Amino acid sequence: MTMPTIKQSTIMHVSVKMSNGYNLIPLQEFLSYSVTKRNYLLLQNQVKFLDAEGNIIPTNKALKELVELLKDQN
Repeated sequence: MTMPTIKQSTIMHVSVKMSNGYNLIPLQEFLSYSVTKRNYLLLQNQVKFLDAEGNIIPTNKALKELVELLKDQN
């Protein structure tokens, strides 16, 4: 599985809720998940987006940024 390359983004990591806590992963790894899995995690409110300093980015702002990033890739 290859991870997509990302243009400049304020989103650096994604915190994914697991049964025993949270798993912090790079944005590229999150984007390598299937669309179905990403949507499920988002709809279940199991992800938080973080910037380089570890600050939480509001989900609506992060999703707008992700849409723009993914549009630029296609």
